[in-house]
Amino acid sequence: MSSNTSTLSDGLINGIGGTIGGGIFFLVGDLVMQNGSNAYIAFLAGAIICLLVAFCYCILSKEYPSEEGTANYSKKIFKDKKMQATINGLIIIGYTTLLCVYSLSAGSYLGNYMGKPELAKNIASFVIGACLLLSYMPDAIFNSLQTFFVSTKLIVLLFVAVYGLILKSENTNNPIINNNNSGIIKALLASLSVFVSFEGFEMNSRYSKNMKKVNKNLPKSYFLTIIVSAIVYMGLTIAINKHMGGQITNENSASSLIDLVKIFGFTSIGPIVIVITNIIANVSANIATISSNDPMIEGYMKDFGMEKSVLNKKISLLGNKKSAMLWVLCILAIMFISYGPTPIVKNSGSFSFLIIFTIVCAMTFVTIQKKEKNKEDILIHDIKFTPKFCKSISLLGAILCAIGSGVLIKDIYEEINVKP
Repeated sequence: MSSNTSTLSDGLINGIGGTIGGGIFFLVGDLVMQNGSNAYIAFLAGAIICLLVAFCYCILSKEYPSEEGTANYSKKIFKDKKMQATINGLIIIGYTTLLCVYSLSAGSYLGNYMGKPELAKNIASFVIGACLLLSYMPDAIFNSLQTFFVSTKLIVLLFVAVYGLILKSENTNNPIINNNNSGIIKALLASLSVFVSFEGFEMNSRYSKNMKKVNKNLPKSYFLTIIVSAIVYMGLTIAINKHMGGQITNENSASSLIDLVKIFGFTSIGPIVIVITNIIANVSANIATISSNDPMIEGYMKDFGMEKSVLNKKISLLGNKKSAMLWVLCILAIMFISYGPTPIVKNSGSFSFLIIFTIVCAMTFVTIQKKEKNKEDILIHDIKFTPKFCKSISLLGAILCAIGSGVLIKDIYEEINVKP
């Protein structure tokens, strides 16, 4: 990319494209089932936690601008090559697992709609392959298609949320609303593991070297991506609880949005619109993920002496080139979907990024200490922040992300061992 070519709009399209994907389709019904009217609190608190991480990204992006984004930070902060390799390898694996989550969501929705849920993993594998090929599109076509995808899924999901809020509920099965302290605490605990449904905003870190008015536009792209996603997520949870509270089970939680539009009266066109929106959401998220992963893979191969490896060979299509390693990782993602336990596959992206975000917050703390020692100003959106405040934010973010990874492990364990 040439310098100063990306705009705030590019950042929002890329960020929202990568954020609103399979996670919300998997999570929203389950959150309402577990938390009822408090479900929106989980997303609200999750957004606040993610804003802490975004604050850290603002500091690191400004300090270490690079098209590699997150993968560049460890190389600037740690001298130990093994440490760099471990962190950057984890980041690349994290983005690869996201492909599994997004694709499995698309496969599950389409499979259930077709009445063939057993085809979910096959459909998911096809989605990964299709998205890899789509990522070769010329930049102009790619940007136009991604803009269409992001606009479409935002319009549909916001319509469902707003319509659900306006429409009078005929739900007589909704249990007594649990607004006591224990119910709110339960929702807050849920936020520690679901806040990574906002993952995707950090993909904009790859614009840190080429965005116009980067000191203002890059922080805006981080924060606005999270805020817009939070509005969509909270609106959907409130609408689903209003019309379906007390009716959601383990069997229908993953397809709750399909059942919701049926309740609205859109029994014929509604379900197919939701399925298409799900596919669009996941394809756009997958393409954004692949586009972010590719330069990181290229940098990884170069930094660790693998430039002459067969894995660094370029595979050309439609005038674009991508590394063979990217193809290998996509194949491994397909194998993981095909043979991995579903609870682990669908939570793998969340777990990976809870660890990654913990490390990012820790690297921010180290960076702030260095800037404080050198008496350098810390500026975000051209606003000066004190080192003490910044260290507090980064430390709090690291602690919450670390706790979240523990909560998620517990949730995965319970899901795997739940009795039928």
